[in-house]
Amino acid sequence: SNWTAMAYHYRAEGREPGAKEAIAERAAALIEPGDTIFLDCGTTTPHLARRVPPRAEVTVVTQALNIADLVARLPGVGLILLAGLYHPQTGSFSSDEAVAMLARINLSKGFFSAAGIHAEAGVTCFHFHEVAVKRAAMARAARRYLVGDRSKWGRLRPATYARLDEFDAWIDGG
Repeated sequence: SNWTAMAYHYRAEGREPGAKEAIAERAAALIEPGDTIFLDCGTTTPHLARRVPPRAEVTVVTQALNIADLVARLPGVGLILLAGLYHPQTGSFSSDEAVAMLARINLSKGFFSAAGIHAEAGVTCFHFHEVAVKRAAMARAARRYLVGDRSKWGRLRPATYARLDEFDAWIDGG
C-alpha cells in the first residue's frame, strides 16, 4: 500500500545516516565543472544534492521536489525539474512529458537510487511510476552510478528498473 511505502520512505531517510553521507561524499567527488547530472529521487540523493559544488557550471536534472528545492538554493548551479503528476509518497513527479524532455537532454552522469538490489531481479523500487523516468535518464546518461548502502542488497521491491550491469559503478558507504 501507499502507506506502507510512505512509512518505509520516512524510516529509510534516517537509516544508515553515516553510509548515506559517505556515499554522497564519494559521489560528489565525481561531479565536474560543466556536467549535466541526473539526481534521482530517494533518501540518499538529497545528501548528494547538498554537495553539488556551487559555481561549478553544473546543471542538475531531477524529478524529485526535495532535490530541486536543495539545488535551487545553490549559486551558479542550473536546475531542470522534470514535472508532471506529483506523487507525495516519493516526493517525485512523473509524466510522459518528463520522459520526452529527458530524451532531449544529454546527461554526463546519472546518480540513481534503489529500494532493493537483487542478483536476479536487478535494481528495484517501490513504485511503478518511477520506472519510466529512471529508464529515460539511464538511456541519456554517459555514465550511470547506483547510489545506495549495502542494506539494499538482497531486497526485492515491486518494480525493476535496471540490471546491475547497466551501471558503471555502485557507490556504497563501504
